[in-house]
Amino acid sequence: MSSLSAIRDAIKTTLDALPEGNAYDFVPDNPTLPAVCAYPSPADFFGAFGRGLDTWEFEILVLTARGSDRAGQDKLDQFITGAGSLSIRQAIFNNRTLGFADTDAQVSGVLEYRPTVVAGVDVYAARLRLVVQTSGTS
Repeated sequence: MSSLSAIRDAIKTTLDALPEGNAYDFVPDNPTLPAVCAYPSPADFFGAFGRGLDTWEFEILVLTARGSDRAGQDKLDQFITGAGSLSIRQAIFNNRTLGFADTDAQVSGVLEYRPTVVAGVDVYAARLRLVVQTSGTS
């Protein structure tokens, strides 16, 4: 069984491999942009009998600068698209196990895409859902 802390560390390590962006396994008060922040969301512990499967959901918050409408959104698009050097989906797909023998991860969708303000800074933000399934027992 991969612990929640170990999974969070593994997600950060996977996202650190992107050639741009600052990866966090939490949402910092004042992130350095572009930022990719992963944090736990709902979990399901009833996926299999006898505690055989845990399903963790994470949200991945992606933040880019809003210096210009087009440039900020174009950068955000690179992080959430299905392929490319900045694609979070591609990075997770290429490391679906997150380095564990009992784990499978995949980005299941985009939850939100919008302009917002973080720490007093205008940014573009997108939230992705990451589903991580791991053994429920050790």
